[in-house]
Amino acid sequence: MIDRVLRTVSLGGNVLLFGADGSGRTALLHEIARRLALGGQPVDLVDGSRVHDAARLLNLVLRVRGATVAGTDDIPAMLVDLGSVALAPAHVVCLDDVEVETAQELFGKWRRHLWRLGISWVVVGGAEDPTPYLDSGADAWWEDGVLPVPPLDQAEARELAAQRLQEAGFQGECPGELLDGARGNPRDLVRRVRSFLLTQSEAGTGLSGSAQPLARWTGRASVALPDELSADEARLTALVRSSGPFSLADRTLPAELGWAYGKVHRVANELVRRGVLTRTEAPGEIGRPRVVYSLTVA
Repeated sequence: MIDRVLRTVSLGGNVLLFGADGSGRTALLHEIARRLALGGQPVDLVDGSRVHDAARLLNLVLRVRGATVAGTDDIPAMLVDLGSVALAPAHVVCLDDVEVETAQELFGKWRRHLWRLGISWVVVGGAEDPTPYLDSGADAWWEDGVLPVPPLDQAEARELAAQRLQEAGFQGECPGELLDGARGNPRDLVRRVRSFLLTQSEAGTGLSGSAQPLARWTGRASVALPDELSADEARLTALVRSSGPFSLADRTLPAELGWAYGKVHRVANELVRRGVLTRTEAPGEIGRPRVVYSLTVA
């Protein structure tokens, strides 16, 4: 996977990485940046989260690269003003957590102007489905560089779980339920390991210094435990619990959370994947049905 990205970049191509939340997208991007730097490739690692405007995002990237541009919302003018300053040879920008609308505008609407930078891009999208990132003409920008972040294989998952268990002083074999339930998702696996360790700690078993048998652990229930939710997941869950089901067609919820539409979509679908929320379709007044999210368990 990483070799494919490095080859694409070496040929002047661009890469869009996508995958479920917790799949290791950011970790993979950091490893790609590290490999590029070790190979002598000029590379910048940029956090694109919370930047919801294409011009501001490009301005951020240019400032990270050391280029100074006048404050403007006009991307073509911004690139013209740069002249030859931005044209560093074989430069790569590794851009993390870019919202859908921002990516569509920057790599779709302004792609013909963006070529002037003469750099390659490795971008992590904030969704499991890359399709929205290819709209508005952006598919021409990514071409053959749309790659899914692969799940951990059995050996990688076992190594990660064993490392976390050993760090906590656990003595014993790694339960197979930990690996099977996480389905190769690193974040989910770490959460399951934490829940397992909490179970053992509360039962006084399995940790270093204890000779008692393991407490029974049958894997996480279909609904995630509160301690297993991220801060964003817990916040959205609490809001749904207090306010009831919601649809992304209603923009009041993103406004109440202070999140971009893409982030609400991403967090909600991760909660669906983990069994906390249920996604159903309800007839709309016009057009296609609305997608409604509700708590799986009240």
